[in-house]
Amino acid sequence: MTQPTRDQGSQTDNNKLTSAQIGILSDLVAGFTPKRIALRRTICRATVFRHMSDARARLGANTRDQAIAIFITRYGMPGNLLAKEKQNSHMNDVNIMTIEK
Repeated sequence: MTQPTRDQGSQTDNNKLTSAQIGILSDLVAGFTPKRIALRRTICRATVFRHMSDARARLGANTRDQAIAIFITRYGMPGNLLAKEKQNSHMNDVNIMTIEK
């Protein structure tokens, strides 16, 4: 049995996307550029490109656009994922404000 590497995230099945890959693809579908995604997620652009490349490989896509199309087909439009992320982001802001008081 192999141990998951850092790039694999919490999933060991190579056909499934990690939560980071899902987040990056969701942001791309929402229209964010890789630079903006990096700023939003406080990661470097190289990490965004690495997640995109890994997601493309896991989805069996040759291009970013093809990966996005497969992603939408398999996971649906990421509106629910984005809403959930926004809610979690809001909760983080509330937690930070609570700690600062």
